[in-house]
Amino acid sequence: MARNEDTARRRDPETGRFLPRGKGGGGKRGAGKLKEAYQAACPAALALLVEIVGNTDSRDADRIRAAESILDRGYGRPGQAGDGGGEPVHVVFIGGDDLGD
Repeated sequence: MARNEDTARRRDPETGRFLPRGKGGGGKRGAGKLKEAYQAACPAALALLVEIVGNTDSRDADRIRAAESILDRGYGRPGQAGDGGGEPVHVVFIGGDDLGD
């Protein structure tokens, strides 16, 4: 039984890959505008996170989560241990009790 020409999947003659059928796929309409709106709100969101980190009246868990969010967006999420990539991070603790007697 021969396939109907309209329902048969066509291939690109140069690459041999299947061509899109024209239904669905592609980006959502207005996705670019939505992304722009999110990006426009980023400075205010970052300012709020910085405010939470610096607010000593905030719960420690909230301050830590805000700091993690800032670090993740500024330097990327850390890789798994032993991945061998990237440069080592040097952490300097400021304040608190001196534990090294």
